[in-house]
Amino acid sequence: MAEAKYYLIQGLVNMCQSALQDKKDSYQPVCNIPIITSLKEEERLIESSTKPVVKLLYNRSNNKYSYTSNSDDHLLKNIELFDKLSLRFNGRVLFIKDVIGDEICCWSFYGQGRKLAEVCCTSIVYATEKKQTKVWGIAPAWVGEDTHPLCGGRGRA
Repeated sequence: MAEAKYYLIQGLVNMCQSALQDKKDSYQPVCNIPIITSLKEEERLIESSTKPVVKLLYNRSNNKYSYTSNSDDHLLKNIELFDKLSLRFNGRVLFIKDVIGDEICCWSFYGQGRKLAEVCCTSIVYATEKKQTKVWGIAPAWVGEDTHPLCGGRGRA
């Protein structure tokens, strides 16, 4: 723009000022997390990603049994951990939320388009009177940058 002003090219100055104003007015979010709407969409996202992929599937509506007393808290802790990791590793890892799957709470890890690991966070508890679904929390250390191979760490020996 400085050159356009120097050479008195008013049309170019106006275009540059307009483009700068448009850029100022537009907003680019810091972190985008896709929410899966179909199996085909999930496959395309994972296969086309050049980054490692971490997917959190959570679906409370799929439960056949009542929850244990701590299950709600643990489900929320899994979601909060996912959100914290997605903000921390944004740009290096693709994070995906899946709310249509069959599981209640499940983490999946992908690299180079294929599934490397899966951790399901639910189990059925057979109490004396009725079956209950237990959701357990995940310790953040095993998915941290220093310990998990997907995030650039060496993993635990």
